[in-house]
Amino acid sequence: MSSPERILELKKAGNVALHSGSTSEALQRYSQALELFAANFHLDATEGLQMKKFSAGSATPLLTGERLCRLESSLYSKRSVVLRKLGQFYFAMEDAKAVVAISPEWFKGSKET
Repeated sequence: MSSPERILELKKAGNVALHSGSTSEALQRYSQALELFAANFHLDATEGLQMKKFSAGSATPLLTGERLCRLESSLYSKRSVVLRKLGQFYFAMEDAKAVVAISPEWFKGSKET
């Protein structure tokens, strides 16, 4: 399984855990996905967000640019929700700030909402 596929799998597992009320498991899954994301992608000054390694056998199309930013933003957004539910408000706000920094135009991270 390629890294993008694993990240998406962890996000899905986090979503299932969050919707079933298992906030600790959701936090673990989203955090694992973000760690894997950081280990496999980097920000290039001219090319934007790119994979560090490419697996030619990947069944998932290579994620680039806006799709990568949206995935990363989504992971931070979901984890922020979980942290808020767990009463960890400082860390929830830090993740919310990350959403705004990565995707300022995305309505879920908007400073105005």
